[in-house]
Amino acid sequence: MISALLDIIISFATSCIMHCRTCARSQYRSLCQGWNRPRRRRWPSNNDDNNYYHARWSSSSSSSSSSSSSSEVGTQTSNRTNVLPGINRIILIRHGESLGNIDERAYATTADWRIPLTALGREQARAAGRVVAMHLAGGCDTEDEANDVIYGESNDEDETGDDFRMRPNRSTTAARGKVFFYVSPYLRTRQTLREILREIDPKCIVGMREEPRIAEQQFGNYQTLSIIENKATRSDYGRFFYRFPDGGESGFDVYNRVSGFIGTMQRDSYQVLERWSENCPRSLDEGMTICIVTHGLALRLFLMRWFQYTVHEFERSYNPKNGRVVVLRPTSRAGGFELSEVDRIAMGFPLHREQERFRLMEDYSLLDKSGW
Repeated sequence: MISALLDIIISFATSCIMHCRTCARSQYRSLCQGWNRPRRRRWPSNNDDNNYYHARWSSSSSSSSSSSSSSEVGTQTSNRTNVLPGINRIILIRHGESLGNIDERAYATTADWRIPLTALGREQARAAGRVVAMHLAGGCDTEDEANDVIYGESNDEDETGDDFRMRPNRSTTAARGKVFFYVSPYLRTRQTLREILREIDPKCIVGMREEPRIAEQQFGNYQTLSIIENKATRSDYGRFFYRFPDGGESGFDVYNRVSGFIGTMQRDSYQVLERWSENCPRSLDEGMTICIVTHGLALRLFLMRWFQYTVHEFERSYNPKNGRVVVLRPTSRAGGFELSEVDRIAMGFPLHREQERFRLMEDYSLLDKSGW
């Protein structure tokens, strides 16, 4: 009798399992068909972003896209096939002059991330804010004109012995474009952004975010005399691969985290544009600007990742000046951006067509190169 009862229980359990499987298959088919309802667009993950960028950034395979882009530099049709749809420009700003820039002994008593701006650094940041406002207003035709606001046209030193020029009376037209800010969590970059915001109409700001992945290279905790000596050694070893001891980073480490940030930046741009296009469709008629307030090394490594410069090309480049505004503008190629000639020369990067990633295909001897 017990055996018969067990058979009944097993048979009942088996039928329940088969019924559940049938229901699950039916629900799965319904989900796949979407119940004839529109399905929400799936935004790419970080991994998707990195793969997408890797494919789209290879200018050597710039095939024709279904998107149409303006032949005039500075405008671009917004659609999903572009690297950053709806983005008119990317602005990179190095923080203003900090206490550590004029006296490295400050790093021995103050944590690097708490180093403040000097009075001159605040002025440089304020001037950078005026440059950003000019771009938003569409009144900045060239990077020469933009950075003249900060550094002036003359190379002659003034009475203070500094080539810095401030133009506080330079006016700009009413801002029309929108801007999204990213800022390093270091005090000097946050203070730089604070001064920039004094020049920006709050109605133009669609978002602001602190981003640790664009922070300064980590040198350890307090920078003692040994770390200062290590900085001298780094120049001989190579800035990209030299790793500071006792918890410090190499340039390669910064490159990796900046690469991850770029994927997030793409996803954020999709989400911001979608939200604003639904709520205020006409507010984005002039496009949007991404503004990144960061550090000299992180800025160069951002450009290295974006334009696929080699380690050799990075080693020959230089940090921009404090408060320098570096602008990436859309090109006539669908989805592409370009670095202005002024900024490229100032930082020592090669022409696009002369980059080693292209020359390697014609000259394999470059693979034997060992010196920088």
